[in-house]
Amino acid sequence: MRKPLKVFAVIFAMSILLIGVALGILSIVMDPNQFKPQLAETIKQKIGREVEFAGDLHWSVFPWLGVSAGPMRIRNVQGFPQADFLGIEQGEIKVKVLPLLGKRLEIIRIALKGLRLNLLRNKEGANNWGPMDSTSGAAVEPTPPGQAAPDKPVSPEKAWAIFAVGGVDLEEAAIHWDDQQNGQRLDVENINLNVGKLTWDQFADVALTFTVVEPGSGYQDRIGFKTRVLIKQHIEQANLADTELSLAREGGARPDKVLSVMLTAPEILFEKNGQKLRIAKLQIESGELAIVSSLSGSHLFEAADVEGRLEMAELNPGKLLKRFDIALPKFQDPGALSRLQAGFNWHVAQNALSLDALRCKLDDTLLQGEARIEGWEAPAIRFNLAVDAVDVGRYLPKNKTPQVTPSAALVGALSKLPVGQLRKLDAQGELTLGHLQMRGIAADDLRLQLKAKEGVIQTRKNISRLHRGGYAGSVNFNAAGRENTMSLAEKVERVEIEPFLKAMGSKIHISGALTASAALRAQGNDSKQIRQGAKGKLTFTLKDGAIRELKFQQLIDQAADVLNHAPPSPMHHNGMDFSEISGTAALAESVIKSQDLLVKSPRFRMEGGGSTHIETGRIDYRFVSHLVKAPATETEPEKLHSTPIVVAMSGTWAEPVYRLDMEALLTEKNKAKIEKFIEKNKSKIDKLKNKLDKKLGPGVDDLFRKLF
Repeated sequence: MRKPLKVFAVIFAMSILLIGVALGILSIVMDPNQFKPQLAETIKQKIGREVEFAGDLHWSVFPWLGVSAGPMRIRNVQGFPQADFLGIEQGEIKVKVLPLLGKRLEIIRIALKGLRLNLLRNKEGANNWGPMDSTSGAAVEPTPPGQAAPDKPVSPEKAWAIFAVGGVDLEEAAIHWDDQQNGQRLDVENINLNVGKLTWDQFADVALTFTVVEPGSGYQDRIGFKTRVLIKQHIEQANLADTELSLAREGGARPDKVLSVMLTAPEILFEKNGQKLRIAKLQIESGELAIVSSLSGSHLFEAADVEGRLEMAELNPGKLLKRFDIALPKFQDPGALSRLQAGFNWHVAQNALSLDALRCKLDDTLLQGEARIEGWEAPAIRFNLAVDAVDVGRYLPKNKTPQVTPSAALVGALSKLPVGQLRKLDAQGELTLGHLQMRGIAADDLRLQLKAKEGVIQTRKNISRLHRGGYAGSVNFNAAGRENTMSLAEKVERVEIEPFLKAMGSKIHISGALTASAALRAQGNDSKQIRQGAKGKLTFTLKDGAIRELKFQQLIDQAADVLNHAPPSPMHHNGMDFSEISGTAALAESVIKSQDLLVKSPRFRMEGGGSTHIETGRIDYRFVSHLVKAPATETEPEKLHSTPIVVAMSGTWAEPVYRLDMEALLTEKNKAKIEKFIEKNKSKIDKLKNKLDKKLGPGVDDLFRKLF
């Protein structure tokens, strides 16, 4: 038994020796450079491009069979600059000899150095990397969609199989992208790839680094990737272990600043059967930003169905935005936008993205709920969100005060959006807010409902508790036609007005319970047109309050002195109580006009009217007051002084200016005295008129009527 084995071993060794000697002789007597023309022509027949071998080809026999090449270039196709499409400074491949006898290709090493790939799209949209005819250099028409390419004959001989790859090295490679049609350029430089021994069912180390340069913006992105990859035989399963992906961006407006992001995953598993992917733990870190996620999916290349969970650790969003060169205003609360934490489940399937178990906490505000987006080209948004409490005043810029109602603010925001976006908007959902605080204004149980489709946007807003009262409002915004149209309706019931005036920074100090309504309509394609074209009516009634305006009080005191009335008691110098202030107003051409303002107070009765210019904020009002002479009793009505007190108000609502009309006051005062004199001497005046009629003729009576 031993003798046949010994003979076999000798024969095998001699075979190896003979093959080695033959290859050695082949490398000596045969110069591979003589085959360069045939090799170049063969490559040209395959890819339709000119090939040039600028360097020499070399054989290598020991310890492996290999071939190396010096510089080589593949030219661009016709119609593109006479530059290289692909260039390689040096290339080498080595394979094992014996496996070749069994048509198995075991590659020891593949090495490429100085690869340069130039991709170009010209202004007409043609590119230099598509398939080309091998003889004419013209583009080859692609196979029409739905039509199968013609079958190629299958050789009955056993096909070659790649059994293993000992290693791949790519050094100092570069890819240059020039899109002349869209004016974009991108350079990928310093590409270095190192792949360890690739063998079925064994891990191999992979490392890749490269730099992406954006000539237009000046940014540079340094990217690094490393992992250990295991591929099951027949490529049924692939496993990536200890994967790291790093990104460092620098340049642009801040060349001295570097933004770094690191992504790590202990294990990534892919299964061919069912196209399944599973990542148990995926970590993303960038400065203070730390995200932990997991995902699993199936049918990735057909009808992808992927889901996972994302958790973001608490961070300071203000500092994070500054790292991205995003400037923030100075908030009224320096501690605003300092804490953010979030987490949610996500699911992507059937052209839709779903978020549920959403929990996001910003500072002291908690947002919870769910959302869904259906369709990518024309997304339909559905949401149901709830906020526990928020202090909006914390996030307002310093010296910034709210000047409009919620509905008016919404109309202003919608009018600034492009019409095309409004027409594409498809959204429906509800947002609830437990408690809202803003510069002394408190509201509880807020509810916002939104419905938008095909350019028609409808909102409904309700506040159950708003400073002892309630609020309801609605906005209908229609951007479907040539010109945007909108209608707005708002109503408040028994809401304390004083906190709102303080929040707006107004110097008019009035308290009381306000019941009011407004109905407005407007049209226009921007906020200015809508504001100037708005028309509508407003009604209001303010009950059981006080006017704490010292300047106004001083004018009333001054008028009382002129009229020789008793001055008000000291207790009234801190304000004047009223039982009712009411009126209606009309809005047109950016002016609010009112002519039926009424104030009922224990001290006076006031009527008046005037206007407010929305564009300039200027006001112009005139009030006529009558002091109360005697209050009403059970048997007698209220008695008023006959002489009116006229007060003019101008300036702005935030800075009102009051002026007492002394001319009117004195005229009215003397007029009252004259009337009293005429009444007392009526008989004497009548006798005088009769005498004058007889001496001067008729008409004297008419003259006296004009005088008195």
